[in-house]
Amino acid sequence: MLRCAFSVWRSTLFTFCLLGLVIAPVLATHLVDHRFTVRGSVRNGASFPGTPLAGKEVVVRLRESGKELQRGMTDAKGQFSLVLHVHSEDAGKHIIIRSQGVEKSVALQFDPNDTTKERQARVDLIIILR
Repeated sequence: MLRCAFSVWRSTLFTFCLLGLVIAPVLATHLVDHRFTVRGSVRNGASFPGTPLAGKEVVVRLRESGKELQRGMTDAKGQFSLVLHVHSEDAGKHIIIRSQGVEKSVALQFDPNDTTKERQARVDLIIILR
């Protein structure tokens, strides 16, 4: 029985490899109460109101431990949207959003008892490029 199960598993894995599929861990970010979305922009503040900076890396870390939670890039309009995997007990923890040497710290503010409202924050970073 074990040999048969291993054989089926091996052939299934082989099929996934042939199809180019990657098996990756699934996070529960599809559930509102397991995600926190950080949206914002990265702009050059050398002139008002600032020019959008496309293709800039944005990194989100836990302030207390420095653990990286997510990273991404700004789009053509300098906008970014990063989804973090959180739990109700993460309410109040602080995260740092960083790009191009500029960072902001924000608290994960949400009601842990509300499992229907979208958990999110807006963070705009202004970089002075000359």
